[in-house]
Amino acid sequence: MGKNFISLCDLWSLYSFILKMFLLDFFIMFIFGISFLCLCISFLVQLYIVLYISDVFWPITDWVARVKGLLGVRG
Repeated sequence: MGKNFISLCDLWSLYSFILKMFLLDFFIMFIFGISFLCLCISFLVQLYIVLYISDVFWPITDWVARVKGLLGVRG
């Protein structure tokens, strides 16, 4: 053919390179997504513990009651 002819092997290597980059990006975003989800869950657990401790050990202040009302925590 000519100089500008792209062989099937070149196309396959380009396709595999793009696929590898896509899978690598997906894996990285999956790891970051899991870590962000764990961070959010731990933040909510800490907030719930703080609200519970403040309810048990200290009298309920106005902002704790407001936050509990927003979160729908009863008690």
